[in-house]
Amino acid sequence: MATQDQINDLASLYAGYFNRAADPAGLQFWIDQIDAGRAFNTIAADFAASPEAEALYPYLVTPGVSNPTVFITSIYENLFNRAPDAAGLSFWSGVLSAGTVSVADFIEAIINGAVDDPAEGTFDATTLSNKIEVSLDFADKTSNDPGFTYDAAAAAAAVAVLDGVTYDPATVVEGKLEVDEFLHPSTETFTLTTGVDAGPEFTGGTTDAVFNAPLGLGIDGLVGVQTLQGPDVLDGGAGFNILNAELNGTGTTANPTISNIQQYNLTTFDLGGNGALDLTRATGY
Repeated sequence: MATQDQINDLASLYAGYFNRAADPAGLQFWIDQIDAGRAFNTIAADFAASPEAEALYPYLVTPGVSNPTVFITSIYENLFNRAPDAAGLSFWSGVLSAGTVSVADFIEAIINGAVDDPAEGTFDATTLSNKIEVSLDFADKTSNDPGFTYDAAAAAAAVAVLDGVTYDPATVVEGKLEVDEFLHPSTETFTLTTGVDAGPEFTGGTTDAVFNAPLGLGIDGLVGVQTLQGPDVLDGGAGFNILNAELNGTGTTANPTISNIQQYNLTTFDLGGNGALDLTRATGY
């Protein structure tokens, strides 16, 4: 069974070759390969030969005629957010050009050799560890989201969640929040008034939206006035949208214009006594 270190190494390949977090299906495939006895450098070679990697790095397609400098620099940037030092770049360019080291052995050596060197101002081990943590958070959360599909938007999100991750632990928190934001976009909230609520101020966008229509204060200070009014025009836009409305029959007319709202949570009140009396609560879809 694949160990956590082996799974971390797989996440390193995703970061190094693709500059993105691991997608859940792909990660599970490679875990299964390890469980079946595959060696890490053979998996790394498969990454290098993948259409995704070849589309990113011309060197992988034509190693005999392409300079490996851009490829090596990209790997360093992807893993550590820095360019290789001159001596390292010269060494790896030489051995890759000569063919004495494969790209799979190269990236394995780079991953395994990551260290922090505060004197030089480099924190490669911590940066890579942080990227692995965010990458696996993306893979874990997406694998447990029933509505998730690894499509173009998900692929872009997989890149974006690693984009700002450095050796700073705060960037790990931010990366994980970006994962959450991708899976569950921030909810817009609209609060209705006792006037006419319409126009762009009451139109949702691409995220989920909640429209709240509480009872407003009446002129006597006791009886609530319905904020969901006949002239209101509410449009939830995209996403899954909810209307929470308190009703007591004081709306200007009975039929506001409502579109693209999927769930209605309605509470009705009477006007007796010294205030509003809750009579009925209902939820509809």
